[in-house]
Amino acid sequence: MAHQKSVQSFDPELSRDLILRKLRQVEAKLADKVEEINRRKKYHQVELAQRDAEIEKLTNMVEFLSSENAALKAKVREITLKQSGNKEVVMVDQDDD
Repeated sequence: MAHQKSVQSFDPELSRDLILRKLRQVEAKLADKVEEINRRKKYHQVELAQRDAEIEKLTNMVEFLSSENAALKAKVREITLKQSGNKEVVMVDQDDD
């Protein structure tokens, strides 16, 4: 009979209101979580963009330094060839005396 009494005192409107209230609470928590995730995502996107810009800057610097290095190597070769050519000329000149 106790079971029958609880069934009779069951109020579907109250139960529906409780379920809807609980559902709204869960929706609010989920909305907060989604907002937090989006905020973190935006932060990480900004962080990644900054890193990408830094990587691009460093890559450009490496390319510039590589071309400078190649130019300096060519200049060293040119100087070395001139010096070795001058030595041969000097040696030839000395032999002629």
